[in-house]
Amino acid sequence: MFPDRSTTNEGMTYFYRVAIVAVVSHILIATGCALGNQDSLQVPTPTHSPTSVISASPAFSKLVLTSTHTAVPSTSVPTRTPEAVSQESSESSPVKASPTATPQPTYTPVPLKPVLATPIPEPTPTPVQVSHTPTPFPAAPRWENLRFTQAFDGARFQGDSGRPLDMLPWPGGGMAVLSRPGLITLIVDGRQHTLLDLVDATQQKGAEDGLLGMALSPNFDELPFLYVYYSVLDEGKTRLSRFPVHNNVVVREEELVILDIPQPTMSSHNGGSVLFGPDGMLYLSLGDGGGYDGFELAQELDTLLGSIIRIDVREISEEIPYRVPPDNPLIGVPGAMPEIFAWGFRNPWRMSFDPDTATLWVGDVGGERQEEVNIVRPGANYGWGIFEGELCHHYTDEYCAEHAESLTAPVFAYDHGGESGGCAVIGGVVYRGSAIPWLDGTYLFGDLCANKIWALEGSAESGWQTHEIHTGARLLTSFAVDTAGEVYLLFHGNNPILKLVDTAGTPTRE
Repeated sequence: MFPDRSTTNEGMTYFYRVAIVAVVSHILIATGCALGNQDSLQVPTPTHSPTSVISASPAFSKLVLTSTHTAVPSTSVPTRTPEAVSQESSESSPVKASPTATPQPTYTPVPLKPVLATPIPEPTPTPVQVSHTPTPFPAAPRWENLRFTQAFDGARFQGDSGRPLDMLPWPGGGMAVLSRPGLITLIVDGRQHTLLDLVDATQQKGAEDGLLGMALSPNFDELPFLYVYYSVLDEGKTRLSRFPVHNNVVVREEELVILDIPQPTMSSHNGGSVLFGPDGMLYLSLGDGGGYDGFELAQELDTLLGSIIRIDVREISEEIPYRVPPDNPLIGVPGAMPEIFAWGFRNPWRMSFDPDTATLWVGDVGGERQEEVNIVRPGANYGWGIFEGELCHHYTDEYCAEHAESLTAPVFAYDHGGESGGCAVIGGVVYRGSAIPWLDGTYLFGDLCANKIWALEGSAESGWQTHEIHTGARLLTSFAVDTAGEVYLLFHGNNPILKLVDTAGTPTRE
């Protein structure tokens, strides 16, 4: 505030002088903040390669690659995915992919039945570039003010509830936490109780099997169902199932098996993200199965491995466990599985929809050299194992160059190790909460091995920028969002769940 002065001429003259000086000072300070913000954008990106930041390709193809190419000889690739690190160690431990021969999936598509599916929404351009114009509060985006605080009073998850991999808001209050051993726990008002126990039916003998993902019916009040994706104990397959929910209890005895996917190597590349899109359809991410043939299976359209599928689970039964939406992109393509929405993925561990734009984001875990983040479009081929990130993989440079234009490039790619400290990307979420308004529209993602996450903002047209946000913890497994749109981080082992806050405008602890 300005000083209080009398109404005499001398006082008024003094008042005007002070006001002019204050206005000029305010302009100079604002200008300095703007310049400072420009400097703050030059944060090193999570890569030490000058070509690691790339733009998304506007075109995609339905090209089916033949086996007439000559592959570059290669050895088995260390698997680096969210469970490849032991609970006792903060360093990732490579898991050798098994050379077990890949069995042909014994899969018969469900008979098509006419059904009116909601058309796939065309995402609006996203993410919208965040403005860095100074505002009254906060004065400007200050990445150094972002912190992660312990949520739920620092509650820990141990035993069968340990190793949380997924979390979502539960109808009626609280958060449901999915844990790899096969347990889903409800945490509300500081108390925990079991919603679903699948421990005796879930396999977790390898690095990446277990209870992997879950989703609730979009119209839960009318159709209260929980959908889960898990590795079936000793059966060599992963399973998508539906369970009814009665009086806040998940009824295991009424499990409806929707889809079984034979897995060449149960221990690796199982995918695991289950989502309902804005169109009401269910989306499931599936890895390439691992092993020596995984990089080839991801380019085949007669298997669901290495793809994101889109199915209709409304009005289903044991006889018709799901339907294929008639507007799926590969309907009518000879030899193609009609469930496929997009393909060419290695291990799309976590994906999410932007609630404002309907854009589907996914983090695809790389092999030896690069990790990648993608915006998923219907009918697009994302290139694994022709490309790993932006690098030619397993094939000759000539072969990669020949097919590059028909493949969709990642939005962002970063190298293993080095400045990033990364080994396996953990796909995240677009921030749409209200507690940190200047972060709106920014995609947040992380890495299993790094003790930080990254904020990705911009567009394909203007370019992408990243900002590092340190978490102080490693072994990140997943992101979650509450009903208010605020963001949480889940970690492997006996670690608390963390919540993203802005220390300039929010308390440092709940």
